[in-house]
Parts: sequence; C-alpha cells; structure tokens
Amino acid sequence: MKIRLLSFFATLSLAVAALALLSTPLQLTPQPEGYLFMVLLLALVSGGIQVSCQLAKKNDPLAERALPASLVAYGLFILIASRWLEL
Repeated sequence: MKIRLLSFFATLSLAVAALALLSTPLQLTPQPEGYLFMVLLLALVSGGIQVSCQLAKKNDPLAERALPASLVAYGLFILIASRWLEL
C-alpha cells in the first residue's frame, strides 16, 4: 500500500512538472529566473521516486537504498524551492 501511494504521488508530481514545463513556451505564467531548472529538477526527483517504487514492487534489493534516498532528495527539493521562492 505504501509503495502504491508513493507511486501515485510521484506520477502526480511528474504531471505537475509536465504542466509547468508546457506553460513555459506559452507564457501562461510569469517565469522568474531559474524556473526551467526548478521544473526539470522536480521532474528528475519525481522520476527517481517512480523508479524506486518500481524496484520496490519487484522486491529488488536496490530499492532498500534507492527509495529512502529518493524521498530525501524530494525533501531537499522542497527546501531548495522554498528558499528560491523565499517562503
């Protein structure tokens, strides 16, 4: 159950990154400096969570290390984004 929830969260996060990436050429929202980098970083971290969940579903021993590392990477992304947005 935990793996399915994380997989859904990663898919949702990838969808948000894709929508944000699509809004860039359309100029739907004003993009501050570094916007594209942050969107690509979000996609990369979300993809890491998704891959880790797939490994965990297959009971791969690598998942024991990859899943916590990808979750920590997502937490670091949140800290970087909050610092960048000055929240």
